[in-house]
Amino acid sequence: MLCQYRYLAASFALCTTLALSVTARAATTVTPDAPPTGAETAAARRALPSDFRDAKQMSHHPLKFTVGHVDLNGDGRPDLIIHYADQGWCGSHGCLAYALLAGPVGYSPNAIMLVYFGQTMTVLDSSHHGMHDLRYDDATHVFRWTGTAYH
Repeated sequence: MLCQYRYLAASFALCTTLALSVTARAATTVTPDAPPTGAETAAARRALPSDFRDAKQMSHHPLKFTVGHVDLNGDGRPDLIIHYADQGWCGSHGCLAYALLAGPVGYSPNAIMLVYFGQTMTVLDSSHHGMHDLRYDDATHVFRWTGTAYH
């Protein structure tokens, strides 16, 4: 009888540990500082054509940007984070950044603006309307997806 209780207790402990490890996910931090590939540059140009055109007209050089990858909507595909590394696109609240959601055959042409982006983005376990909540750098403010934008 004592062996049976030990077995049940061990099984319960194992099941509890497995359940907690499946449901709890650590926040993921991404620093978009990698150079873009040719495919990523093409996706960015498709999604943000006016920014690339304006950069060429105003500063007479192509728009400089770096990239990172992180899953924002929990579909298992790494989405593209585009961080403008060009001084003309930076202000007192950081530089512009956008996200392009990954699909089965490439990135979405609809860019999601990431307001007040600094250097790093933490993707939190919590989510709203199918997109993970975000926090930038060491800030305490959490940006939540409204269904159309992060606020």
